[in-house]
Amino acid sequence: KQNSLKSISSRALQILLAAKGIIYDVTRGRDFYGPEGAYHIFAGVDCSRALATMSLKIEDCVGDVSDATGEDLSVLNDWVVKFQGKYPAVGKLLDGDYNGPR
Repeated sequence: KQNSLKSISSRALQILLAAKGIIYDVTRGRDFYGPEGAYHIFAGVDCSRALATMSLKIEDCVGDVSDATGEDLSVLNDWVVKFQGKYPAVGKLLDGDYNGPR
């Protein structure tokens, strides 16, 4: 799952991340999501839980939001709206672990 997105990201020299199972090309945001960026841990994974909970912990960079609160899901939706307005969606995770509302 996550390894395949990471390998695609590395191979193409693109920076990709997923939120709610949707893959975004965040290459334009290299300063944020690239190796030296503050949010580099989001690259190559579905980071829905981390976005929802405003966490920068590697263990939160997963799609599982089964225990997220309504407020957490609202924060996640705000991030998705931001991504949709700023970065192209380039695909969907076929084997992702996102389990919240679409």
